[in-house]
Amino acid sequence: MSIAERPTRILAVDDEEQIRRALRSILGSRGYVLSLASTAEEALLKAIDEPPDLVVLDLMLPDRSGIEVCRELRTWMTAPILILSVRSAEADKIKALDEGADDYLTKPFSAGELLARIRALLRRAAALTSPPPVVVGRRSRGRHRPPPRDARRRRRGAHPTSSTFSRSWPVTPIWSSLRR
Repeated sequence: MSIAERPTRILAVDDEEQIRRALRSILGSRGYVLSLASTAEEALLKAIDEPPDLVVLDLMLPDRSGIEVCRELRTWMTAPILILSVRSAEADKIKALDEGADDYLTKPFSAGELLARIRALLRRAAALTSPPPVVVGRRSRGRHRPPPRDARRRRRGAHPTSSTFSRSWPVTPIWSSLRR
């Protein structure tokens, strides 16, 4: 099985059994390979053993803070981290995002919003890891902008401020260069 065919692995870390069951149902039915953890230590060990493509992390864990787990994961892992927490204060969200989380979703949450945020995070992660496109040959037409009008006139031999031209204007520079 190639890397492109490998299913997306998600590590879900939450101490509430009810939330883990909901995540298993929502994410498992969409084809994600789910690894569940109920403590920070269990989550870190699972992340080391099988690095996930995305982490869904609760902030309030029994053994350590989710912020600490996020900080530790960020020291060696680049996969997106989605915080899933009952804490809805702006300060909690800011702290989590500043410590390395990529997104924040408060409980209770809808399955649709969770899945949309996961898709968005995975899209961004894929864009960061894929190589830039290789352009062969000329520039693409969408990016090329013609030079300013005055520059085109200067190349043809006209004075940039001139608004009238003689009848021989386009011919004179061409014929004079051919006579040499």
